[in-house]
Amino acid sequence: MTARHTHLEPGVIRVETRPGAPPVVTLHGELDLASVDGFRTQLKAVAELSSSVVVDMAGTTFIDGSVLGALAGASAWFPGGVAVKGASGMVAKVFRLGNMEHLLAD
Repeated sequence: MTARHTHLEPGVIRVETRPGAPPVVTLHGELDLASVDGFRTQLKAVAELSSSVVVDMAGTTFIDGSVLGALAGASAWFPGGVAVKGASGMVAKVFRLGNMEHLLAD
């Protein structure tokens, strides 16, 4: 389930697995209601492999409430936790407005 890209197009979701570390789901560009199903599908697949996950949003420029809903639902699939890293600007603000800042790892 390891994927490597030198350049991620907007909306691309990449999953990286490393021995001894939680999988990292990297989001790039804008994610919203139109693309959240792909994100949710990737999280479900990762949940079959690991009890925790890191979601890297450093390259994410926009999310809406549907992405927060997917993360909230996914929290039940990951007893070891969901950690979001790299969220900044408007993306971090959406987490704060949605009272989901507890997921922000940095």
